[in-house]
Amino acid sequence: MKPPCEIMTNYVLPAVRAHIARELIEKHGFSQVLAAEKLGLTQSAMSRYLASDRGGRTQLSDEVVRSIGGIAKDLAGRESLSPLTVEETCRLCISMRRSGDFCRLHRDLDKGIPDSCDACIRMLEGENPHL
Repeated sequence: MKPPCEIMTNYVLPAVRAHIARELIEKHGFSQVLAAEKLGLTQSAMSRYLASDRGGRTQLSDEVVRSIGGIAKDLAGRESLSPLTVEETCRLCISMRRSGDFCRLHRDLDKGIPDSCDACIRMLEGENPHL
C-alpha cells in the first residue's frame, strides 16, 4: 500500500505543475523558458510537462483545474514563487484529500486500498490519534 503523500508527490503535483505550465504559456503568453524559471524548473523539465511526459496521465477534476488557473494567474503576476503561491498549492492538495477526489485516484493507482479507506479525511479532521 502506497501512502497518500507518495501518490500526491508522484502523480498529483506533477499534474498540477503541468497544468500551471500550460496556463502560463497559453493564457499568460509566457515562453517555455520564462515559465520554467517561474516554476523553478529547467527548460527540459518544462518541455516534459508540456509534452505530458510528466503529469499528463493524471486526470484532475474541473474544480481542481479551475483552482490551478487561479494559482497560475497569481504566479504570472509575481516575480517568482511566493509564499502565497506555495500556500495555495498546499490548500489545493488538502482540498483534494478532503473532497474524496484524491481517494478515487489513490484507489485507481493502488489496488491495495480498500473501498472503505477514509484515512486522509480522518487525518485532516484531526481524528487520527497517532498524529
